[in-house]
Amino acid sequence: MNNFNEYKQQFFIACQKKGLTEDFYFRCIAYAQRLSNKSLPIIYDYKHLSLLVGYDVYYLFAVSNASSKFYTHFSIDKKNGGKRNISAPYPSLLEIQRWILDNILEKLPVSIYAKAYRKGFSILDNARFHRKQKKVLHLDIKDFFPSIKTVSVYNIFRNAGYSKSLARLFSGICTLNGALPQGAPTSPALSNIFFYPIDARIGGYIRRRGIRYSRYADDMTFSGDLNIKEIIHFIEKLLSEYNLQINKNKTSIMRQENRQVVTGIVTNKTLNSPKNITRELIQCAYYINKYGLYEHMKHKNITDYNYIYKLLGKAYHIKFINPKTYKIDWIISVLKNYICK
Repeated sequence: MNNFNEYKQQFFIACQKKGLTEDFYFRCIAYAQRLSNKSLPIIYDYKHLSLLVGYDVYYLFAVSNASSKFYTHFSIDKKNGGKRNISAPYPSLLEIQRWILDNILEKLPVSIYAKAYRKGFSILDNARFHRKQKKVLHLDIKDFFPSIKTVSVYNIFRNAGYSKSLARLFSGICTLNGALPQGAPTSPALSNIFFYPIDARIGGYIRRRGIRYSRYADDMTFSGDLNIKEIIHFIEKLLSEYNLQINKNKTSIMRQENRQVVTGIVTNKTLNSPKNITRELIQCAYYINKYGLYEHMKHKNITDYNYIYKLLGKAYHIKFINPKTYKIDWIISVLKNYICK
């Protein structure tokens, strides 16, 4: 309700009708005020939440206490050739999680250094911040979502102002096997909220040294005139306080005289896609235009029915990064021609 004073008056009248004490009224109003000040939905207990999300209380307890029964699991290919395990919630649980995301999580503060999972932000915003820098350091957090445990999610809802019982219920609904699941719509937002105090401490560190920092999910990027060993030591020590680790296999140091890539975008001068990706796309479009899509696929032994759509997706991605990329409009026109047929 927009007018909290009106809410208080209506709540007082309701308490009087039910014969509830003034002490009960003041305790409820103090609780509601904390949530209202943060523009969060006022929720008193399980039954209240049940009415808001449209699911029975017993169902809420079921998904909170035995969430493993409400997910399906599969894997998708990673760019590096590995597999990413996905745990997708059943439609009913998905609907509840989306309600929590839309009404609670998206209203909680997120660090200015976080560039992923935020409306109006993209990999372009993350990369643009690190253009034309002397050094670029990339650090990857190992097993990011699985490292954020149920107790941390519980603390997020408690710090937001919700009761212990509701925080337990929310944390059970949003976690799987004791951690954030890769596939739940709430996990990205919760990871950003969890990382808020870490980002704040990194912010204090980098401001004193005049260097740049941004984070895209589990990818941490530092740029400027960097003391690499000092930064890595600081981050390792800081992350360990939150039971997080750096994936040392993915640490990369990129100097000005070499290609510097931030979240897949070259940042040395003008923002661009890597040249090898653009060259490959130009070559594919050339042969498709000359010999036809099916002859090209036959020659390359390609059987993927979504091949042309994947190529077009890459082309639009390149144009998004830099609309002036060489031949990008021609590539898109060639590929779209075959999609329309």
